[in-house]
Amino acid sequence: MKWAWIKEIAWFLAGLALALLGWAFWGHPVPIFLVWVVLLLGRHYRQLAHWLAWLGDPEQEMPEGTGIWGGVAHAVRWRMRSWRGARFELQSRTDLEQALLSAWPDAVLVMDRVGRLVRFNMRAEELLGLDPHQDIGQFVGNLLRNPALISLIRTPNAQRPVEIPSPRNEEQILEVAVAPCEPSGMIMWVRDVSAQKQAKQQGRDLVANASHELKTPLTVLTGYLEILLEEESIHPEHKQILTEMQRETGRMKALVTHSLELVRLETSGERAPYERVLIQVILDRVKQRTDLLDRGQREVILKVDPALVAIRGSDTELTSAFWNLVDNALKFTKPGGHIVIEWQAENGSGVFRVSDNGIGIPPQRVSRITERFYRVNTHLEDGVIGSGLGLAIVETVLKRHQARLECQSQMGQGSTFSCYFPPERVERATGEGG
Repeated sequence: MKWAWIKEIAWFLAGLALALLGWAFWGHPVPIFLVWVVLLLGRHYRQLAHWLAWLGDPEQEMPEGTGIWGGVAHAVRWRMRSWRGARFELQSRTDLEQALLSAWPDAVLVMDRVGRLVRFNMRAEELLGLDPHQDIGQFVGNLLRNPALISLIRTPNAQRPVEIPSPRNEEQILEVAVAPCEPSGMIMWVRDVSAQKQAKQQGRDLVANASHELKTPLTVLTGYLEILLEEESIHPEHKQILTEMQRETGRMKALVTHSLELVRLETSGERAPYERVLIQVILDRVKQRTDLLDRGQREVILKVDPALVAIRGSDTELTSAFWNLVDNALKFTKPGGHIVIEWQAENGSGVFRVSDNGIGIPPQRVSRITERFYRVNTHLEDGVIGSGLGLAIVETVLKRHQARLECQSQMGQGSTFSCYFPPERVERATGEGG
């Protein structure tokens, strides 16, 4: 562009030089200079006409031009090359995004920062009944009217996926998740979970029905076994068989009881009630049951922070969860060992902790201990067999109380299970929630 201006100045200086020559030879420089200026202006108007014609029809060949117009042509050509490259890159990215949207099996909606619909795939059109000609640019909360969904759109980072009924079929359940998408938008995934919910409910019903049907005959069988074992005339070999039957029957009763409890918890909703549960009452209940079963074989230490007087939740569920942890410690700690039961404050949270110096858990199995029917030790030296549901019950209870479970364990040194309750669930001695 600099050389183009130099050429223009050169043309102007050439006209000035001609005017000086005319003045030197004829004594009239002005007419010669004016003629030269008119020629320069005519040249510029001619180039301008070519550019205006090209702007009216950019498909024709771009004017080349000379001087400053040559510099303009070069700059425009360079800009157009950059623009075409950027447009090609943008089009390629858009085509790729659209291909991904079309290939994705779930419904996907792309929104701007305030939740207005930008585009969506065919699955979203089928599942949600969206119209690409009418719904683009609309607020998604107005298209899918649900308070939980609107809250999710407004605070996508602060919430987990929500489940809503389908706008096309109320019996159809949809799971919706929203995530921010830089630089200024959001992506919504919608998945039909009706079949999974139905299958899960059928599984719960099956477990509940089977457990109810087994409960009565197991109780009868246990009673008869107790009567037979009290008979002194039973042969020792037969008594050993009856003892083994009694142990297995007891395990089946525990399995049935735990299965029914787990089904009840899972069908009670996501959140436990906010009843005022005195922690000392629960711990006294757990300690009394521990002393009754253990009969002083292990040292049981209770440590309670008097400043934390209550938990807002369910008395029955909390008692069940705390007892399952203590019961596990009793099972996996040999006589002569010690168990510490604590209720303490940590970083504003209330922590229920059970520590023992028992057999411990292999490190590679710690991540699986809350799985249903998963047992680290299937048979202990004293013949005790776990149901594999105790820690699953604990985890379910804690989730309903917005709490979490942590486990630290070393083989041969013991285990520590900690239940962390959020401050809003903990009541302090002053009468205010934590």
